[in-house]
Amino acid sequence: MALRPAALALPLLASLLCACAASTEAGPPPGTPASAPPSPPAAVEAAPAPPAASDGIDLQSLKEAGFSISLPKGAKQFSKSAVGSLTMLDYTSPLDAQNLRALEAHVALGANAGEDTLDAAVRRATTAGGEVASKQEVAPGRFLVVKKPEGESAYVFFFVKGGGSAKCNGPAKYVATLTAMCRSFEVR
Repeated sequence: MALRPAALALPLLASLLCACAASTEAGPPPGTPASAPPSPPAAVEAAPAPPAASDGIDLQSLKEAGFSISLPKGAKQFSKSAVGSLTMLDYTSPLDAQNLRALEAHVALGANAGEDTLDAAVRRATTAGGEVASKQEVAPGRFLVVKKPEGESAYVFFFVKGGGSAKCNGPAKYVATLTAMCRSFEVR
Protein backbone atom coordinates (compact mmCIF):
# COMPACT_ATOMS: atom_id res chain seq x y z
CA MET A 1 0.00 0.00 0.00
CA ALA A 2 1.42 3.40 -0.97
CA LEU A 3 1.65 6.19 1.57
CA ARG A 4 -0.35 9.28 0.77
CA PRO A 5 1.38 12.62 1.42
CA ALA A 6 -1.81 13.97 3.02
CA ALA A 7 -1.80 11.12 5.55
CA LEU A 8 1.76 12.03 6.55
CA ALA A 9 0.97 15.73 6.86
CA LEU A 10 -1.78 15.49 9.50
CA PRO A 11 0.44 14.42 12.45
CA LEU A 12 3.02 17.06 11.49
CA LEU A 13 0.36 19.78 11.26
CA ALA A 14 -1.00 18.95 14.72
CA SER A 15 2.48 18.97 16.24
CA LEU A 16 3.42 22.25 14.58
CA LEU A 17 0.14 23.90 15.55
CA CYS A 18 0.92 23.16 19.19
CA ALA A 19 4.38 24.69 18.79
CA CYS A 20 2.99 27.68 16.88
CA ALA A 21 0.33 28.34 19.49
CA ALA A 22 2.91 28.30 22.25
CA SER A 23 5.26 30.46 20.16
CA THR A 24 2.70 33.10 19.19
CA GLU A 25 1.26 33.41 22.72
CA ALA A 26 4.57 34.85 23.85
CA GLY A 27 4.97 36.88 20.66
CA PRO A 28 8.20 37.44 18.82
CA PRO A 29 11.14 38.93 20.69
CA PRO A 30 11.43 42.72 20.43
CA GLY A 31 12.95 43.78 17.13
CA THR A 32 12.17 40.42 15.44
CA PRO A 33 10.12 40.60 12.23
CA ALA A 34 6.86 38.58 12.21
CA SER A 35 8.18 36.42 9.39
CA ALA A 36 11.42 36.14 7.52
CA PRO A 37 11.76 35.49 3.81
CA PRO A 38 12.81 31.93 2.98
CA SER A 39 16.51 31.43 2.43
CA PRO A 40 17.91 29.19 -0.29
CA PRO A 41 18.39 25.51 0.61
CA ALA A 42 21.63 24.75 2.38
CA ALA A 43 24.31 22.61 0.79
CA VAL A 44 24.60 19.09 2.11
CA GLU A 45 28.06 18.20 3.40
CA ALA A 46 29.43 14.70 3.86
CA ALA A 47 29.54 13.74 7.53
CA PRO A 48 32.68 12.11 8.89
CA ALA A 49 30.65 9.46 10.76
CA PRO A 50 26.91 9.49 10.02
CA PRO A 51 24.62 7.65 12.41
CA ALA A 52 24.32 3.94 11.75
CA ALA A 53 21.06 2.61 10.32
CA SER A 54 20.54 -1.06 9.71
CA ASP A 55 18.05 -0.81 6.84
CA GLY A 56 20.35 0.12 3.96
CA ILE A 57 19.82 3.91 3.68
CA ASP A 58 23.02 5.99 3.53
CA LEU A 59 22.89 9.23 5.51
CA GLN A 60 24.85 12.45 5.16
CA SER A 61 25.01 15.50 7.40
CA LEU A 62 23.14 18.71 6.62
CA LYS A 63 24.56 21.75 8.41
CA GLU A 64 22.50 24.92 8.30
CA ALA A 65 22.53 28.07 10.41
CA GLY A 66 21.34 27.06 13.87
CA PHE A 67 21.17 23.27 13.49
CA SER A 68 22.45 20.08 11.89
CA ILE A 69 20.74 16.79 11.07
CA SER A 70 21.63 13.65 9.09
CA LEU A 71 19.42 12.99 6.07
CA PRO A 72 19.34 10.35 3.33
CA LYS A 73 21.73 11.13 0.47
CA GLY A 74 19.92 13.27 -2.10
CA ALA A 75 17.36 14.72 0.35
CA LYS A 76 15.98 18.11 -0.65
CA GLN A 77 14.44 20.97 1.30
CA PHE A 78 10.84 21.44 0.18
CA SER A 79 9.65 24.21 2.47
CA LYS A 80 10.73 26.80 4.99
CA SER A 81 8.46 29.08 6.97
CA ALA A 82 8.52 31.32 10.01
CA VAL A 83 5.71 32.10 12.45
CA GLY A 84 6.62 34.48 15.24
CA SER A 85 9.87 33.18 16.73
CA LEU A 86 9.35 29.66 15.32
CA THR A 87 11.13 28.57 12.12
CA MET A 88 10.07 25.36 10.36
CA LEU A 89 12.06 23.53 7.67
CA ASP A 90 11.00 20.39 5.83
CA TYR A 91 13.15 17.89 3.90
CA THR A 92 12.22 14.88 1.78
CA SER A 93 14.02 11.96 0.17
CA PRO A 94 11.72 10.04 -2.21
CA LEU A 95 11.97 6.25 -2.20
CA ASP A 96 10.18 5.77 -5.53
CA ALA A 97 9.82 7.59 -8.85
CA GLN A 98 6.22 8.68 -8.12
CA ASN A 99 7.20 10.33 -4.80
CA LEU A 100 4.49 8.32 -3.04
CA ARG A 101 6.88 6.92 -0.46
CA ALA A 102 9.55 9.09 1.10
CA LEU A 103 11.67 9.60 4.18
CA GLU A 104 10.94 13.05 5.61
CA ALA A 105 12.44 15.26 8.30
CA HIS A 106 10.57 18.23 9.73
CA VAL A 107 12.71 20.61 11.82
CA ALA A 108 11.31 23.31 14.14
CA LEU A 109 13.63 25.89 15.69
CA GLY A 110 12.80 28.37 18.43
CA ALA A 111 12.45 28.63 22.19
CA ASN A 112 9.02 26.93 22.14
CA ALA A 113 9.92 24.21 19.63
CA GLY A 114 11.66 21.94 22.15
CA GLU A 115 10.39 20.33 25.34
CA ASP A 116 11.68 20.54 28.91
CA THR A 117 10.91 16.98 30.09
CA LEU A 118 10.51 13.49 28.68
CA ASP A 119 6.81 13.49 29.68
CA ALA A 120 6.24 16.75 27.78
CA ALA A 121 8.05 15.28 24.75
CA VAL A 122 5.76 12.23 24.83
CA ARG A 123 2.66 14.46 25.08
CA ARG A 124 3.79 16.52 22.08
CA ALA A 125 4.67 13.43 20.02
CA THR A 126 1.24 11.90 20.66
CA THR A 127 -0.84 15.07 20.22
CA ALA A 128 -2.34 13.65 17.02
CA GLY A 129 -2.80 10.21 18.59
CA GLY A 130 -0.83 7.01 18.40
CA GLU A 131 1.07 5.00 20.97
CA VAL A 132 4.69 5.22 22.07
CA ALA A 133 6.97 2.29 21.24
CA SER A 134 9.96 3.76 23.11
CA LYS A 135 10.99 6.96 24.88
CA GLN A 136 14.36 8.01 26.19
CA GLU A 137 16.28 10.99 27.54
CA VAL A 138 19.44 10.37 25.50
CA ALA A 139 21.35 13.21 27.22
CA PRO A 140 20.30 15.98 29.60
CA GLY A 141 17.58 18.01 27.85
CA ARG A 142 17.52 15.73 24.73
CA PHE A 143 14.48 13.47 24.31
CA LEU A 144 13.81 10.71 21.74
CA VAL A 145 10.25 9.39 21.22
CA VAL A 146 9.50 6.57 18.77
CA LYS A 147 5.83 5.89 18.10
CA LYS A 148 4.43 2.46 17.26
CA PRO A 149 3.86 2.13 13.50
CA GLU A 150 0.55 3.53 12.30
CA GLY A 151 -0.45 1.35 9.36
CA GLU A 152 2.64 1.33 7.16
CA SER A 153 4.02 4.62 8.55
CA ALA A 154 6.54 5.26 11.32
CA TYR A 155 7.09 8.49 13.27
CA VAL A 156 10.15 9.42 15.35
CA PHE A 157 10.50 12.66 17.33
CA PHE A 158 13.52 14.34 18.91
CA PHE A 159 13.24 17.35 21.22
CA VAL A 160 16.01 19.64 22.47
CA LYS A 161 15.16 21.60 25.59
CA GLY A 162 14.73 25.29 24.79
CA GLY A 163 15.90 25.04 21.20
CA GLY A 164 14.12 22.85 18.70
CA SER A 165 12.65 19.59 17.57
CA ALA A 166 12.78 17.18 14.65
CA LYS A 167 10.10 14.81 13.42
CA CYS A 168 11.16 12.06 11.02
CA ASN A 169 8.58 9.96 9.23
CA GLY A 170 8.30 7.40 6.45
CA PRO A 171 7.55 3.74 5.79
CA ALA A 172 7.67 1.64 8.98
CA LYS A 173 10.33 -0.70 7.56
CA TYR A 174 12.79 2.25 7.72
CA VAL A 175 12.33 2.98 11.44
CA ALA A 176 16.09 2.45 12.06
CA THR A 177 16.94 5.18 9.52
CA LEU A 178 14.22 7.50 10.84
CA THR A 179 15.58 7.04 14.38
CA ALA A 180 19.17 7.71 13.25
CA MET A 181 18.01 10.83 11.38
CA CYS A 182 16.12 12.33 14.33
CA ARG A 183 18.70 11.31 16.91
CA SER A 184 21.39 13.17 14.93
CA PHE A 185 19.50 16.51 15.31
CA GLU A 186 21.66 19.17 16.97
CA VAL A 187 20.81 22.78 17.77
CA ARG A 188 23.81 25.14 17.48
